[in-house]
Amino acid sequence: MLIDKEIKAAKPQNDKIHKLYDQAGLHIIVHTNGGKYWRTSERDAFPHIGHMAIKKIKPIDILEILQKVEAKGFHSASHRLLFVCSNVFRYAVATQKVDSDICRDLKGALTPHKVKHFAAITDARKIGALLKILDDYTGIIQVTCALRLSPLLFVRPSELRLAEWCQINFDKKPWEYFIVKTQADHIVPLSNQAIAILKELHKISGHGRYVFPSRKSDDKPMGENSVLTALRRRGIAKEEMSAHGFRAMARTVLDEEMDYPAHLLEHQLAHKVKDANGTSYNRTKHLVKRHENDAIME
Repeated sequence: MLIDKEIKAAKPQNDKIHKLYDQAGLHIIVHTNGGKYWRTSERDAFPHIGHMAIKKIKPIDILEILQKVEAKGFHSASHRLLFVCSNVFRYAVATQKVDSDICRDLKGALTPHKVKHFAAITDARKIGALLKILDDYTGIIQVTCALRLSPLLFVRPSELRLAEWCQINFDKKPWEYFIVKTQADHIVPLSNQAIAILKELHKISGHGRYVFPSRKSDDKPMGENSVLTALRRRGIAKEEMSAHGFRAMARTVLDEEMDYPAHLLEHQLAHKVKDANGTSYNRTKHLVKRHENDAIME
């Protein structure tokens, strides 16, 4: 996730417009004159409000856009679009462009989003075959490494593809980053196998910002469907396994097959966990034991 310090420090590069990428489709365009503008890849919003000053945008303007998306049957997309718009307004509040996030009162106006479970292989015998397929994959190096890291780290796919080298410590072996979904810092202990894969990739992309850069530009992360596409190319059906499914796979194996403590799994998955005193997720909790968990997954 982009932080205010990074945004303020961004400068034009070689008299060309360039982009800084955030999550959920957001990016900032840095113009040659030093101006910075939030943009999103969502095509539904900006044809209607992109020409408007942000102070002039009203809740009804956002709602009408969301309702048009819902009318097409894209209920999940409408919630995602609301999230994107809310992020823009929250940044505008922080930079004193507007007084409040006008999107915060619109959540109840949308059709409730039905939770859809991601396809995942959880049978121990099939998992072995899947891992063999991943090890044999010979696509571009960043996708190959992402595939091999997915069952070791079991983070959200968006978190993996947006990983930055500045977040990874090869000596102490943690990966530290901020999770937009839970609004919390998170630490992922890295196993020896994960470190080896990252060091291999560092030789290729270590000069840039992103661990998994796009094939077209080092300044952009790889596409959000890169891992998913690689799975399909290896003949793994969408009903069988998804990029997000590595999380369910790891949780099932560690919980049901290895009887690993549930609270450690929740911490590793970056779910909010409350202790006996009602304290929410503590990112530094159980790091030693969670590191042992990663060693088990090797």
